[in-house]
Amino acid sequence: AQSGNCSGWHLFIKPAAAGLFVEKHMLQKLVVSSNIQAVGHDGSDTLYIRFNSGTTYEYAGVPFSVYENLVDAESVGKAFHRDVRGKYPHKVCLLSPLA
Repeated sequence: AQSGNCSGWHLFIKPAAAGLFVEKHMLQKLVVSSNIQAVGHDGSDTLYIRFNSGTTYEYAGVPFSVYENLVDAESVGKAFHRDVRGKYPHKVCLLSPLA
């Protein structure tokens, strides 16, 4: 896996004349799992998973439905192995976008 800055939280600034800004929010949820601590999705196509080790990974090209399946799964770890692991390009986040 590559490592780098992850794009979970962004601040998009409109032109100064407007005097406004729009913040992009990420959906995230703490989960009960022996290996996974939190799962997040940017609402577009990026999934974030923070493991109990403290390491967060960013998975690209992940549909929102996969996030929903993970956070609703009886076993988050099994759902991760079935639906995410080895299926999407990923990288280690140096700074976790998950709160």
